[in-house]
Amino acid sequence: MSLQFVLHPAPRDIVFIHGAGGTNLLWRRILEGLEGEGRAFAVNLPGHPTGEISCRSIDEYVEAVRRFISEAGIERPAICGHSMGGAIALTIAVKYPRDLSSLIVMDTGAKLGVLPSYGTASQRTPSRRLRGSSPR
Repeated sequence: MSLQFVLHPAPRDIVFIHGAGGTNLLWRRILEGLEGEGRAFAVNLPGHPTGEISCRSIDEYVEAVRRFISEAGIERPAICGHSMGGAIALTIAVKYPRDLSSLIVMDTGAKLGVLPSYGTASQRTPSRRLRGSSPR
């Protein structure tokens, strides 16, 4: 698999995406409360927790998550993202709406400031970047 992950039973297939500087440990307590026939995947984004960040933009993280979903054989999961993970989830929903069944975002928004060291090129105009437009 392209990303490290924790797998847990869930009511439906869902992918959990942590924020900048985080890891899949963020989701531990939520995962403990889930059960069912589906699967919950709490992923570690590229370079987390090692610090060897290879993605330089939200779009690069989006592609890493989409590659993971494909490799894991997950069809139209719910996607849940926190902070920068929410920006990744929102971007997937906007660019690839048929790739997910539902969206959950927490502590995020269209205007999300992420430290440049975490690879975002969208600090100046994040809402334009999210819609796929390039900044002026």
